[in-house]
Amino acid sequence: MDSIPLNPQTPPTRDRLVLVTGVEHPEGACAARTLGAHGFDVVAHSFTPEAAEQIAQDIVGVGGRATAAVADLTIHGEVDRLFTGIEDTRGRVDTVIHAAWIPGPESTGTSLQSIHPHDWDRFLHAHLRMLFTTVRRAMQSMNDPDRAGSVVTVVGVDRAAGETRDSTLARQVIDGAIEAFTAAAADDVSARTVQVNTIRLVDELPSPELMDEHITPDFERALVLLADPAHHSWSGKVLSAPAPATRFAPALKPPPIPAHPPFGVTAVTVVSESTTPQKVELTEEEIFAGHLGGKLSVELTAPLDTQRDLSIAYTPGVAQVSRAIHADETLADRYTWTSRLVVVVSDGSAVLGLGDIGPRASLPVMEGKSALFKNFAGLNSIPLVLGTKDPDEIVETLIRLRPSFGAVNLEDISAPRCFEIEKRVIEALDCPVMHDDQHGTAIVVLAASRVRSRCRTATSTICGWSSPVPAPPASPARTSCSPRVSPT
Repeated sequence: MDSIPLNPQTPPTRDRLVLVTGVEHPEGACAARTLGAHGFDVVAHSFTPEAAEQIAQDIVGVGGRATAAVADLTIHGEVDRLFTGIEDTRGRVDTVIHAAWIPGPESTGTSLQSIHPHDWDRFLHAHLRMLFTTVRRAMQSMNDPDRAGSVVTVVGVDRAAGETRDSTLARQVIDGAIEAFTAAAADDVSARTVQVNTIRLVDELPSPELMDEHITPDFERALVLLADPAHHSWSGKVLSAPAPATRFAPALKPPPIPAHPPFGVTAVTVVSESTTPQKVELTEEEIFAGHLGGKLSVELTAPLDTQRDLSIAYTPGVAQVSRAIHADETLADRYTWTSRLVVVVSDGSAVLGLGDIGPRASLPVMEGKSALFKNFAGLNSIPLVLGTKDPDEIVETLIRLRPSFGAVNLEDISAPRCFEIEKRVIEALDCPVMHDDQHGTAIVVLAASRVRSRCRTATSTICGWSSPVPAPPASPARTSCSPRVSPT
C-alpha cells in the first residue's frame, strides 16, 4: 500500500486558475476554500448564485482570490458558456475540481426495488452527461503543450443521505462510473497535456490487502497535490482519502429546485397490466427535478467529429442537398426531418385541469406531449406555444411555418375557437392536422366502445356504424362482460 507524503504548504504554480464545481455541497465548498487558502485563483461554481457567491466571499475574506460562477452543467451549451466566460475574462483554466452532483429521488436513500426506472435513467444520464461535457470542455481549455492541466473528480460518501452518511445505490453507481471514466480519459489522446485523477472519500481506509490503493493523509492534502501537475506525474489514479465529518460540516444548504409555489404532495393513480390501480405520491422535489431544464433536447443523427463530417453536414456538402431540394421540393421529406416532425401547437387557453394559464405556463404540458410522440411513436416533436388567441394570427403563423414541419397537433385551445382554427388549418395546410382534444378524445372513446361491444355481441353498432366482428369464445376471463346486455 502506498502512503503519500505531502507538504500542504507547497505553493501552487504561479497564477494557477482552478474551477471548482458544485460548491453548494460540502465536498465542493471544502475543495474551493482549501485551494483558495493555498494560493490558487479559484472560480467557485454552483447551480445557484447564492452558494457560488458565498464561497467566493469566504475565500476573498481571508485574503484569497475567487470569483463566483453559475451554470447548469447538465446542459452542453451552459458548460461551454461557463468555460468561455472564464477564458474571456480570466484566461485558460489550469485545473478543474469536479465535485458537482445533483440530488434526486435516489439520493434520499432508497433501495433497488424502490427506484423507478425513469428516475434511474434520469439520474444516471444527468450525472454522466455532466461529467463528460465538463471534462471534455476542460481538456479543450487546457490544450497547451507548454503548460500541463489537471482534472480531479471527487467521489465517495453521499453526505446528503443523512447522519448515517450511507452512500445510496445510485450514487455508488455514479461514483464507479466516474472512477472508470477517469482511467479511460487519462489514456485518451486528447489528455496528453492533462492529468486526470480521482479522489475517493472514505470513512475508513481500505484494508491492507488492497495493495494497488493510494492512500492520502486527508482530502485537503490530496487536493493540493493533484491540483498542480508540477507536484506529481500521476494520471488515471484513484486516491483514497479519509474525510472526517467535522471537515464537511455543511456551511450551505444543497441547491433547491427552482422556485415554485408550495404545491405539496401530488397523488397520482397508476394503472398497469399486471397490477391493480395504485395511488402513488409524488413529492415536489421529484416533480420539479423531472422538469429541470425541460424534457426535450435535439440529438444528432450523424457524427460531427472530423472535418470531413462537418464538410458533409454543413459547408460545402450541404449546398448540394439544398440545390436538389430547390429543384424538387418533395425531396425535403427525404433529406430533412420535416416528414417526421410534429409541432404541438397551443395558446395555453384551455389546459386540462388548469384552464387559461397562457403560453409560457402551458409549455411544460406541450413538452410532455412532444415527449410522448417521441417515446411512443418514434416521431420528432417540438412544442410551439403562441402568444396570441386570435384565430387569424394562429392560422397565419402555421401557414408561414409550414415548410418547417410535417404535421400539426392542436392542443389545449379553448372552445369554440378551437373548432374554427382546426377547420381552417386543415384547409390551409397540405399535411396531417390533429386536434387532440377532439380527434384524440373521439379515437379513445371509439376504441373503448368497440372493445366493450365485442364483449356483448358479435355485431358492434356504434354511432350508426355497424361492423361484424367474430364472437369471442367462452372463457372465465370474459365473465366480466355481461352477455345479458343487448347491443345499443
